[in-house]
Amino acid sequence: MDWKTHLAHELDVDPLPIYIVGSACLGFSLSPRKRFVEFHSDSDIDVAIVSSRHFEEAWQKLRSLGPVDLLGPETRAADFLNWHRGNLVFDGTIATDKILDMLPFGPAWTRAFGLASTRQPTLGRDIRGRIYKDCQSLRAYQENNVRRLRASLLADDE
Repeated sequence: MDWKTHLAHELDVDPLPIYIVGSACLGFSLSPRKRFVEFHSDSDIDVAIVSSRHFEEAWQKLRSLGPVDLLGPETRAADFLNWHRGNLVFDGTIATDKILDMLPFGPAWTRAFGLASTRQPTLGRDIRGRIYKDCQSLRAYQENNVRRLRASLLADDE
């Protein structure tokens, strides 16, 4: 089995809608915060996983968490959860890097990402997954990053 098929099996998703994105794919980052930072020896591997089932499970869990202040006011978890609810879920995206342990499938996915980092071509790299409701959500997220990066660059020229 190849890397992607192993990962899909461990995540319990179809291998077809798993994509390597970010600097590992392009050689540089399209994140407006990172602004074309090149892929380097410490770069993680960003994986886009299109799975409406996992998106729905995660969304339901995030909704059931209730008020963010239960996590403790002004904690890193509360700040991230507030940002996440306002900026990603509406767009069909769930970033798992800071909330994976809160999700029902979190332990299995944590193991899967850990195992993926023991195999080529991602040997020794951190694997970070983002769940997308559908391919349109993945495409829109990537397009939005490019638009925001472009606006940031144009603002620098002014």
